[in-house]
Amino acid sequence: FYKGLLVALNNAPENAPINIKAYDTADSLARVKTLLERDEMAQMDIIITPNNSQQINLIAQFCKENDCYLLNAFDVKNNCYETDSNVLQTLIPQQQMYDKAIDFFISEYANYTPVFLKNLEKVSDKAQFVKQLKSRLDAENRKYREINYNDVLTAENIARLDSTKSYVFVPLSASRSDLSDIMYMLNAFHESCPDSSSVRLFGYPEWVTFQGAIKEKLHKLNTSIYSRFSYGVESPVKEELDREFERWYGEKMMQAIPQQGLLGYDIMMYIINSIYENDGNFVPENKYEGVQDAFYFEHINGAVGYCNNVIYINSAYENCMKLFGTSYWYSKNIIGAKRCFYGKNNSRRYNIHVPANSTTLNTLLINNTSSLVGATITWKK
Repeated sequence: FYKGLLVALNNAPENAPINIKAYDTADSLARVKTLLERDEMAQMDIIITPNNSQQINLIAQFCKENDCYLLNAFDVKNNCYETDSNVLQTLIPQQQMYDKAIDFFISEYANYTPVFLKNLEKVSDKAQFVKQLKSRLDAENRKYREINYNDVLTAENIARLDSTKSYVFVPLSASRSDLSDIMYMLNAFHESCPDSSSVRLFGYPEWVTFQGAIKEKLHKLNTSIYSRFSYGVESPVKEELDREFERWYGEKMMQAIPQQGLLGYDIMMYIINSIYENDGNFVPENKYEGVQDAFYFEHINGAVGYCNNVIYINSAYENCMKLFGTSYWYSKNIIGAKRCFYGKNNSRRYNIHVPANSTTLNTLLINNTSSLVGATITWKK
């Protein structure tokens, strides 16, 4: 995290009024109390906190008394942003994440019949999300189907589905083993359908980590996955950042979800941009769309402080993702673009960002000669 933060600081405009101080809290509340007693702490503008709720609450009180901001990037369960106007929570809380994922689902699958898949022999760890999704569908008079199965999804379980209709499948579990239990039959049903875009799969943050054969099967099923972070999207900015990180530290950035190096980089760039664009003053509401993280801080659900109010919808296709709310797509090549859009390339909904060296895609978009399944694109540089 700190290494990525320093790389971002190196990219700050010259003479940017930014000074960084780093402290080792030793995972100790007593140590945090000692650090806060230092004279220089009262001069801080922003304090990025450790991943410890007690320590965050203590620092929040200090920030309130000394008129500085607290930025919590690690503890999703801490809720002091609800009552403290100096607190910024970068991790969207679970309920708000569910709400946004359901908003996306309702919009994206307006012409699909949802099909909920429940394995009767295993724990349904996403039952709460599915319950809320069904409630929203009921409120909007949207029909859906439910299929219960034992151990493995079979042809008999889905025999009543009409291959000429459009379906989006939603399992009640996010585990890799449970996903494997349904994938064979879902792919077989997909291959039997005359329209390959008529079968979709919707799933969970845990799925972005899956690799190998199961990832390929997710690709075939046009899968959308909601998450707090983007994942697996290669862009010129990301590629250059990876090279810069390796030049600095002699090693590649550690692979994880989220990547801590990217998190540090994005948070620092958010702060730098806010200060630079507001005459040296930090403004929490300054929006930022980064390499891995986006920050749209708002007062949500009556909170006094700020909470990041954005999620990513990650496509299982390589180099394709969507930031729900701002409708941002990135695709590295024409094949990826075709797979991502599936007829939804309406310029009123999407901003299309294209690499400078992608001649084919640039020409296609600028000249409106697209056959990205038919819709005319209005290109704006």
